[in-house]
Amino acid sequence: MKAIIKLGGSLVTHKDRPFSPRKKVIKRIAMEISNAIKEGVKPIIVHGGGSFGHYAASQNIKEKGKLTIDGIPKIIYSMQTLNQIILQALVNHNVPAIPFPPHTFCRVSCKRKIIECNYDSVINSYNKGLVPVLYGDIIVPENRVCDPLILSGDDIVLDLARKITPSIVVYSMDVGGIYSGGLREKRVIKRIKVTKKGVLREKASSTNNVYDVTHGFIGKLKKVEEFILETKNARILFVSGLRPNNIYRSLKGDTRVGTLVTA
Repeated sequence: MKAIIKLGGSLVTHKDRPFSPRKKVIKRIAMEISNAIKEGVKPIIVHGGGSFGHYAASQNIKEKGKLTIDGIPKIIYSMQTLNQIILQALVNHNVPAIPFPPHTFCRVSCKRKIIECNYDSVINSYNKGLVPVLYGDIIVPENRVCDPLILSGDDIVLDLARKITPSIVVYSMDVGGIYSGGLREKRVIKRIKVTKKGVLREKASSTNNVYDVTHGFIGKLKKVEEFILETKNARILFVSGLRPNNIYRSLKGDTRVGTLVTA
């Protein structure tokens, strides 16, 4: 079964403490992904920046007023550091994981002001039985006339979903799913059917993501909503990765563990 899983930055790091990974959580997640693979799941993994990439990017913006060429090395280094921590846990649990840093195969088109990526090497490796691991990254512009842009992990997830048509797309977070009426009520919506733009925003409460330079949770929901309306048959599951076995169960197709979003 094909699956794409996004490991949220707030799940794999302490997002309010710069450069602070949740190593025990990462190890458990790696074990759950490994167990799912043993039972026939074929995943692609994408992780967020959390207190690594988001913090480095926010510091660049704070110092320069925007993302700059000079800020690229620190941002890339911070993301590769987090990526190595996650990769080590995956390989230690016998997951055939290999990294694909997006800045090596994506570029900022200055004329069109968009990010263009060539995922051929990712798909080729995936088709050969490997587990690609990608992450949100800063992308170098074609020239110094324009500035670098951030390619979010959420964009990567949906780009890849369009190419491999997975049975399930899992967004694993530090909260239980999509909440109704605010986080204080702690009421997770079990299923949302998207019929028009704005449905997810109307139903969902926002979370406050420290150092988030990719428009946070509401930004994520907007992209998911557009994807659902475009593809019609997609299944997107929002779950808490902090609860043991949720990731394993969701990769196996158990949609009872969080919020299922469909057309």
